[in-house]
Amino acid sequence: KVHFYWKTADKDGDVPYSKLESIRFRLGAEPAAPTGVVARFHLVDGTVLSCVEPKLADGSYRAKMIEGGEIVSIPEGGVARVDLTSDLVLFLSDETPEEVKEYDFHGDAPIYAYERDRTAAQKPIQLAGKTYDKGLGVHAYSSLTYNLRRRYKMFRTLAALDAVQAGDRGCVFFRVYGDERVLFESEAVRSATAPLPIEVDVSGVRFLRLEVDFGPPGDHETGDHAVWASPMVTQ
Repeated sequence: KVHFYWKTADKDGDVPYSKLESIRFRLGAEPAAPTGVVARFHLVDGTVLSCVEPKLADGSYRAKMIEGGEIVSIPEGGVARVDLTSDLVLFLSDETPEEVKEYDFHGDAPIYAYERDRTAAQKPIQLAGKTYDKGLGVHAYSSLTYNLRRRYKMFRTLAALDAVQAGDRGCVFFRVYGDERVLFESEAVRSATAPLPIEVDVSGVRFLRLEVDFGPPGDHETGDHAVWASPMVTQ
């Protein structure tokens, strides 16, 4: 029988060879958490490479491996997909809210719950003829709270009614709170209202709350489909 044995300063152990799936060696200390732009290259052969400092030139990607720091060159034709992330920018639709509050005009459970990267009706986010890959689709009343951990400086988004679903009926208010302090409040927004660019300072803010409230009393109480397009916080 073949076994794999290991020994550390405080523990010994062994694993039967038949149960050993892989062995991974690491030389030196655990690498520091990557900063800046992180690229995960999904190659056509199924390999995934995690790198930083990606650049594309002359038909090849050049990047530094997160583990080991080796500079690699990857032919563009061998890449099936590249996922980019950054500690400098965070899309809120990539995060799970700390708190979600949703109810309809009568205070009952909503028919439409919030959606990430699509409308509350589970359709692509489209505003003024443009499609947005990132966003939050909601229906009034909606309150989504995110924990920013005081890491970011600015919040930016484009807010509007989802005219496709709302038709000419919807009417809402958009509000942005930082630790329950109002940072932005819109006037009544209707289907004919142009998308609202919102940019607010969130320096020192821990909890960012995005609220979509019902329109003025007596206004339409149906069709309140709203979107936060490309909602992001930046350092």
